[in-house]
Amino acid sequence: MPVSLVMAVSACGAAGAGDRPSGFEEYKGDLYRVDYPAGWLVRETDERATVEFNGPDRKDGTRDGEVRITDWGDWNTALRDKAMQFRTAAPRSGYRIEEDVPVIVNGAQEAHRFVVSYDARTVTGAKVRMRMTDTFVLTGERVLLELVVRAPKESADLERTKKIVDSFQVKEEKAWFGFEWLDLD
Repeated sequence: MPVSLVMAVSACGAAGAGDRPSGFEEYKGDLYRVDYPAGWLVRETDERATVEFNGPDRKDGTRDGEVRITDWGDWNTALRDKAMQFRTAAPRSGYRIEEDVPVIVNGAQEAHRFVVSYDARTVTGAKVRMRMTDTFVLTGERVLLELVVRAPKESADLERTKKIVDSFQVKEEKAWFGFEWLDLD
């Protein structure tokens, strides 16, 4: 399948907690919010301000699904530069790009999404075909965020991936005392 260079834009972003899909929980970071499957293990790391959400382990050494959000900090060039870096590195990493499109992420200045497949070797020695949705987001304050959702390709729950990706939104509200979440519920 050729790389999709469709310039169509898809809308993303949930309006609020009342719109959260059944079976999902909400995570609020300093600059974003996202829904993730209830019961998944949440792990925050200091490394690049990363948050991981891990689904149940499978016998082949993979997980049923994983979500990772990374705050890459200040981004002083155009988002298209990050997209070009990804496109260039993808073949060297064994990624087959299946989708390559700009998208709208609620609250973001701009965003770009890639859907790729690749082979992973697990700790059990199994070779597993993976599906990954990787979204790069540039906030209004020029902070680069990355949302990655991946799972074994044959079991990848595309509806679950869509719910996670669609729920991701940037919350960068300036007030006189800095950034703050404004919950209007």
